[in-house]
Amino acid sequence: MKKILDKTTKGIKSLVEEPELVIKKAVRKSVILSVIVLLLVGGLIYFTVTKIKSYSRDLQAKQNLIYLTNQQIQVGNETLKNWKEIEPNLDKVENALPSPDDLLGYLGFLESIAATSGVEQTVKMQSQDQQQKKPQNIPGQENKNGSSVAHTIDLKGNFEQIANYISLLEKAPYFIQITSINISSNQDLSQEGVALIGLNVYTYP
Repeated sequence: MKKILDKTTKGIKSLVEEPELVIKKAVRKSVILSVIVLLLVGGLIYFTVTKIKSYSRDLQAKQNLIYLTNQQIQVGNETLKNWKEIEPNLDKVENALPSPDDLLGYLGFLESIAATSGVEQTVKMQSQDQQQKKPQNIPGQENKNGSSVAHTIDLKGNFEQIANYISLLEKAPYFIQITSINISSNQDLSQEGVALIGLNVYTYP
């Protein structure tokens, strides 16, 4: 009889304890599932953010490439436009820098403006010894002085004629630099006077 009671008591205790075990197991299972879900969600979020950043970098790189391409196209169009403007004047540009050994065209121009303005002129080209020595090129430095031929022009004529000559000289189709102008004339500007002009004509070395 006592043994039967002990078995019955143990059975009752097991029945009482089973709901607690069930609850603990359920809670443990819920916690584990929650952790798994959080890990999955966190991994998904991390993966999504990483992909978005990668797509953003790729998009930025493509935008930069498109911008650079557009810039190159714009520069190319500007270069083509400038070339179309320069091409018809290539002969003028080449003639604007004559050879230092061939200044006949330049001298012919001086004769033409002298005839147009009505003055008498005498052109004196300086020799190589008279010209100022140009500094030699230094390695790594650019010689910005260029190449030029120095000369002087003596003019005879009234003030109006001399002024007209200088005006035409300033419009020369050559690269020239007027270094000095000395004009001597009487008080009567209609009378003959003299002028001495110092200048350089730039040449293609």
